[in-house]
Amino acid sequence: MPRMQTGTETLTQRYTPIITRMLDAFGAHNRIFPLWLNPLLGRLIIRGHCRALNLLGKLAAGLYCLPRRRTAPRKPPTTTASQAAATQAPKKPRLPMAWKWLTRALPSPICEAARAAGAELQQLLSEPETAEIFAAAPALRTHLRPLCRALGVTLPAEPLPADAHGPEPDPPPAVVRPLPEPGWTIEGRTLTPAESRAIDWVANNPGPRIRLDPRYCLIPMKPDWP
Repeated sequence: MPRMQTGTETLTQRYTPIITRMLDAFGAHNRIFPLWLNPLLGRLIIRGHCRALNLLGKLAAGLYCLPRRRTAPRKPPTTTASQAAATQAPKKPRLPMAWKWLTRALPSPICEAARAAGAELQQLLSEPETAEIFAAAPALRTHLRPLCRALGVTLPAEPLPADAHGPEPDPPPAVVRPLPEPGWTIEGRTLTPAESRAIDWVANNPGPRIRLDPRYCLIPMKPDWP
């Protein structure tokens, strides 16, 4: 198994901060992060980033084994196509396939954070030692391909795609979402003033027999100043 050193640090120790800094920038500017990207970003992180970290941890510990090839034929389906379509869960949104689709969909300044993460990740994956690790664990290429394509990063020994050429477009304008008003909500419904006063009294006068309903949550006031 190839050694996990790329330079002076392991691949895991260098890869993890790159993605962490990008996600921290997304969280710091969450009021301008496009809401329609939330499910797509979640799929990128869960299906790609987290699985890659799990595989890298197994490689570092010497516990990774190549998957066995199937020798027995697959069993025929026991349900018809119509029955399967009626019982299957709703499909999740598919990830876009365009080159740099995530970077080009983000407004400034989180667009710059994604571009910086892509440049750092490209530099890391271009090192010769990284190609040895990808050769030892082919599944790592599968896990990282959607995230790398979203950031405009080529995997080791892979050429640039046909749609990677051309000028870089300007980032879209940022739309700042307003902060929520302070107050009590229950199951997504804003309460009336009388209901809010009743819950405030319960919260401010806790007693041995008074318990706040866990369905209620308080939205705290956040200042507008930095």
